Amino acid sequence: MQKIESVMRAVKYIDEHYTEELDFKKVASKFYISPYYFHRIFSSIVGMTVTEYIKERRLYEAGIYLSTTNKSIIDICYECGFRSSQSFTRTFKNFFQMSPSRYRKLGDIPVFISVNNRISQFKKNIEGGINVEPRIIECGDLIIAGVTGNGSETHKLWEEFETLISKIDIKNKKTEDCYEIRFYGENINQCHIGYEVSSIDNTDRYSFMELPASKYAAFEIYVSKGYDSSNEAIDKWLEDNKNKYIEILAKDGSNYAIEFYDDRFKGEDEESIVELWIPIKEIS
Repeated sequence: MQKIESVMRAVKYIDEHYTEELDFKKVASKFYISPYYFHRIFSSIVGMTVTEYIKERRLYEAGIYLSTTNKSIIDICYECGFRSSQSFTRTFKNFFQMSPSRYRKLGDIPVFISVNNRISQFKKNIEGGINVEPRIIECGDLIIAGVTGNGSETHKLWEEFETLISKIDIKNKKTEDCYEIRFYGENINQCHIGYEVSSIDNTDRYSFMELPASKYAAFEIYVSKGYDSSNEAIDKWLEDNKNKYIEILAKDGSNYAIEFYDDRFKGEDEESIVELWIPIKEIS
């Protein structure tokens, strides 16, 4: 995938320049990638933000120096890209759960997970068409203006929606992002497709769906790989994390999920992504 190659080039650059002043915007600019897009693809593939990766890269290098050289802690601090000894000591202790001086006495050499291993794991995660490590997001109240119908006839609903918006514009829509909301259960299979709007108006040609504010597990689905494996993967994630999160049901007791289509959706293109949001509640 093109985005994996972009991330590999970026990581190589970080590994060669981690002692310098770096942030995700500077790294993105080196490869002519928008900072927003770069931040998203880097986090999804590497499993951490660019800033976190730079910090870990510096800390692991510092750990190696502490265990294998007689360099002073101050020298190691600056050689590994930190700008003050206080910042270095605090960051090191938070990460390794001990001070640099104590770490040196232990003589342990930290094992850094290579980018190749991270990317290999990422590829394994999406073999079935879904990145099984979701983002946890919080979303306010949603009002979706669009069309509602049988969940077994989604294709027809999209055609109806596209025909409708070509004739009647939705003036108070918030963005160009689209939502497909599915309600499913023993006696229900309903789908609502539309745009998020700021309020319900008097346009009688559109139907409106309101959803309360919620926390969601947002899974990335690669459209070209298909949707077939997503249910199994999501069920497994929910089971593996049942001590931390539980799935929330709709008011009528049915399950529901949101498919979120933003600028990452490119039809059947290999890079095309749809996010699938599962409403969850954190167990306190």
